[in-house]
Amino acid sequence: MHIYVFGHTHESTISEAVLLVETEKTINAFNTGAFQRLMDKEYFNNKRQKKEDDVKLLGRLKHDDMKPCYPFLEILYDKQGIPTAQLKQWYQEESFWGNGEFLNSCDDKCSAMPARCPRMESTLF
Repeated sequence: MHIYVFGHTHESTISEAVLLVETEKTINAFNTGAFQRLMDKEYFNNKRQKKEDDVKLLGRLKHDDMKPCYPFLEILYDKQGIPTAQLKQWYQEESFWGNGEFLNSCDDKCSAMPARCPRMESTLF
């Protein structure tokens, strides 16, 4: 096994090295989170109006206030069949003719960055 993929807690996470004690082999573990719109703490705080507390802000925010980004894992295989994986974001505006695009997992176009993105210390609110 080279890659372990799981989805947990609605927070995606860039690759994490995990040592398998029984085999002394290291694998890459990826948490793809949930395939839904999310927002991290920085994005949440940037939506805040002057003197607005968390409760009022949460009551005011709507689904469309979050960017249409959805985390997923792209797995490619080399000529020897060895997989490599990269966490990415699928971005697509919700419209009948909307075209989607693949983004880097830490793209600022999204309202939630995976754990361990360069600008992130803590992720989801």
